[in-house]
Amino acid sequence: MDGYAVPSSLLAAAAPDLPVLLPVLGRIVAGDPPPPPELVAALGTRGCWEIMTGAVFPSTAFDGVVKVEDAQQSGEADRAGRPLVRFGVRAAPQQHRRARGEQVRAGDVILCEGERVSSEKVLLLAACGVAQVAVRSAPLPPPTPRGRVGILATGKEIVPLSALDPAREPAPGHVVDCITPFLSALLLSHGFEPVVLLPSGDSPTAFASTLAAALAADPPFSFLLTVAGVSRGSTDHIPSTLASLGVAPVFHGVKIRPGAPVKLGVHPPTSARLCPLPVLSLPGNPMASAACMRSFGDALLERLGGAGTGWRSMEAAQARRWAQVLPPTRSGSSSFWAVPVDAQAGLPSLEMAAARAWKGPGALGSLVEAGAWLRVDADERGASVFWRSF
Repeated sequence: MDGYAVPSSLLAAAAPDLPVLLPVLGRIVAGDPPPPPELVAALGTRGCWEIMTGAVFPSTAFDGVVKVEDAQQSGEADRAGRPLVRFGVRAAPQQHRRARGEQVRAGDVILCEGERVSSEKVLLLAACGVAQVAVRSAPLPPPTPRGRVGILATGKEIVPLSALDPAREPAPGHVVDCITPFLSALLLSHGFEPVVLLPSGDSPTAFASTLAAALAADPPFSFLLTVAGVSRGSTDHIPSTLASLGVAPVFHGVKIRPGAPVKLGVHPPTSARLCPLPVLSLPGNPMASAACMRSFGDALLERLGGAGTGWRSMEAAQARRWAQVLPPTRSGSSSFWAVPVDAQAGLPSLEMAAARAWKGPGALGSLVEAGAWLRVDADERGASVFWRSF
């Protein structure tokens, strides 16, 4: 979560009419090594650290994150010249903080013999550093792809799965790129050819150069996907770069969880491409990226001629039961959950889901033993529930 790492106790009484001002002690970007402990100790804990999604916390004393949308630059500074940030909301311990091994632990079974290796299972395997599995059969792609789709990952913290050393863990602050394998598998299932473009790290110049070439490619792409850098953090340069390259926004930010920062844009036709080119910018959180791709990406691919089943509605009584099992969804928004499926009926299993300890819709570990997505749309009248299998 882009925002500010804070000791939650400092904001125990924060409120819109009683804000707390804290100095910014430092800044940590995803991919940065953790700040030296002696520096953190010297700066103390009476302040906050600007922190980006996927970054390492400065110390255990900073036990929560206030998202950037809930904080304001005050325009003031403390006696040391450090900028002061105004917080008008409380922070709970462990808020927006993920612990190492929280989702999947060493020795856990993440895939059983006989399970279908869906695109979501590819996401789970890749996140756990598993590059290969033995399969009995695999669907063959169509002899002629329906089109080419470019995938452009950003973030200096990501390590390609192909470059992962099985004998060594990634460096502190680095994570395995599990989203690109997921997107590639999903595109193949739709009959499209995935084209993985050169990652751009956190460089706006590298991103702009690679994307400009993709927009002008001949033969043209049918669709472009970017990953991460689309929120409101200080390193999220994707929206401004897209605008500078002539990609007109269709929407940026939706009321869904996970995946709220998702952005869709359209680039006008060129001499090599007679049709407008959709550009979908996905969040960097793997589950948020997957949920957005299953919602907006699948719909775009199906309009381009890809295969797909779409979302199926649940009848009202069953929807009410699911709404009681899952954590609540805020009225006026939607939430996405990976849920177990009854092997015989082929339907989401309410009984298996009820036995789960839900950690939130962004929990990658929820893909273990799951076989479908559930979408809960909430409003003042209640909740509507839709589902689709992996």
